[in-house]
Amino acid sequence: MAWLFEPDGDGHLVQKGRAGDVDLHTVQVVIDPRVSGAARVFLEREPLFVDDAARHPGESQKLAALTGAASVLFQPIVRGDEARGVLVVAWRSIVSVDEHALVAIGLLATEIGAALERADLLAEVQRLADTDALTQLRNRRRFSIDLDRELSRAHRSEEPLCLAFLDLDHFKKFNDTFGHPAGDGLLRSAALAWSGTLRATDALARYGGEEFALLLPGSTLDAAATVLDRLRSVTPEGATLSAGLAQAEVNETADGLMARADEALYEAKRRGRDRVVRAPRGGSFRVVANA
Repeated sequence: MAWLFEPDGDGHLVQKGRAGDVDLHTVQVVIDPRVSGAARVFLEREPLFVDDAARHPGESQKLAALTGAASVLFQPIVRGDEARGVLVVAWRSIVSVDEHALVAIGLLATEIGAALERADLLAEVQRLADTDALTQLRNRRRFSIDLDRELSRAHRSEEPLCLAFLDLDHFKKFNDTFGHPAGDGLLRSAALAWSGTLRATDALARYGGEEFALLLPGSTLDAAATVLDRLRSVTPEGATLSAGLAQAEVNETADGLMARADEALYEAKRRGRDRVVRAPRGGSFRVVANA
């Protein structure tokens, strides 16, 4: 049996992988060397072999009770100067571990550490590929993926989904008056202010220039219009916001939904900006919020 424990960022080691039939995903190992062999190994970065876990104080006794382990080896996983986790290898009978076995398990832990580092690097590359560098919001590429996923989910569940395109009014004039650094600052401030009003399930993206896109899963047009009013109220530096809002229709494509939201945004600008306009299912446009 073997388990890979990694820190959860909240003072515990938790299971991230296992080999064998015993699952310890509900176990949280406090990172305290006084009560936990795994924690001591994590902090001291030195392996610990316990030949008779049932008689060993602290965490080894708990591990034995949970898993039926008789002998346990705690092997630190270290990359550079950083402890990344602990590999716990257990036997159901009392064994002695010779030098060759210790070296082999140490090499395995080294490989696991390298794999974790590669996974972190890949995750960071993916994050950078999905993120707008200036605002740290989703970029257009990531938003398109999210839109396709959420639209498919909405069609399956028959739950509402709203899409809004947002535009900072007169942004070019702001840039020309105060300079591009000030314009970049406004984009960052707006992204931060708007993000603070949204749910974790909402998806805000910088779509291009001063234009943003917002997905609101589970929101009707009325609920989405309320959210957009809230965004308008927190837009910083005296700037105003125009928005075009559309709710997905049955079997509507992503392109169709975006076209309707974009048309509604154009209508908001045509009517004088600083407002939210809904894309109608039929008939004329309807202004739902004004300065």
